[in-house]
Amino acid sequence: MTPAAAGSAPLTGLRRLEMVVLLGALTAFAPLSIDMYLPALPTLQRYFQTTEGEVQLTLASFFLGFALGQSLYGPVADRYGRKPPLYAPLAAPLLGSYILLWFGWKAIFLTVAVAGGLALLGLHFRVPETLPAAQPLSAGYIFGTYRALLEDRFFLGSTLATGFSSAGMFAYIAGAPFVFINLFGMRPDRFAWLFGINAAAVVIGAQINGRVLHGHAPERLMRIAAMVQSASGLVLVAAALTGTGGLLGLVLPLFAYMSTIGFVFPNAVAIALANHGRIAGMASALLGTLQFSMAAFSVLILGAINSVTAVPMSVAICACGLLGAASHLVLIRDNYAPAASS
Repeated sequence: MTPAAAGSAPLTGLRRLEMVVLLGALTAFAPLSIDMYLPALPTLQRYFQTTEGEVQLTLASFFLGFALGQSLYGPVADRYGRKPPLYAPLAAPLLGSYILLWFGWKAIFLTVAVAGGLALLGLHFRVPETLPAAQPLSAGYIFGTYRALLEDRFFLGSTLATGFSSAGMFAYIAGAPFVFINLFGMRPDRFAWLFGINAAAVVIGAQINGRVLHGHAPERLMRIAAMVQSASGLVLVAAALTGTGGLLGLVLPLFAYMSTIGFVFPNAVAIALANHGRIAGMASALLGTLQFSMAAFSVLILGAINSVTAVPMSVAICACGLLGAASHLVLIRDNYAPAASS
């Protein structure tokens, strides 16, 4: 049986559980690489005697590298298969983590390296290939395909919507440690619980989205979520400017914003890729490149503003929510109708 055929065979029992665990680990690896050291950002600021903005550049550099890498891995995935491009992003953190370890840095990065090693082994030995047919790998074809994708207003609209939503989320990720630990004096372990609650909000939103998706068009659910994001951002800015509600005044709208991401992301991806099944690698790569480039840009702007208040983070989140909603209303609206995969 060929790898492609194996990938199309139905999964049952332990094999299904194994694939769920492996694919879940691969999906979680990028967030793991970021999120594990978020509570340590204020500590890193003190350790290196630097500013909040300069520490946040570590996040921005990660997002930029992740974004640029996806634009390269997409064409490779459509040419050589879905599995080989998964080795560079897994091997790179291993190498980087060991370099950091050799120079004496902390066990967080060693943990990321171990997780990457385990995911790499599982990927190589247990994940089947799913590429139906190899696509050309030439500069003309690649750039021509990317241009055609950007000319598709449903692809562009959903990409911008999820990109702005992601930018708002990462503005929260970059700003929250300083706001809650430095400004409100929250202990790092308690901040980790708060961060975990907001991460759970994304999961809860995605689960609800999956339940209500049957019988509802994805663009409608996405539009409602974008509206809620905008409203949450406005409430967040009002709380940051006036101090109304104190800590709770920030936490509640942040929870609402994060829960809507569970609606925006899956529906945006469904709309963006619906008509591009044949070039799913490049389509998803371009979506990811734009998404994480916008996230990096928001973190760079936030890092350039040294403030001892929650206002810059709140304004960034609000602006991203409003721009995401505008992208949906202008480019997608209710006219989306998926065609047969090209």
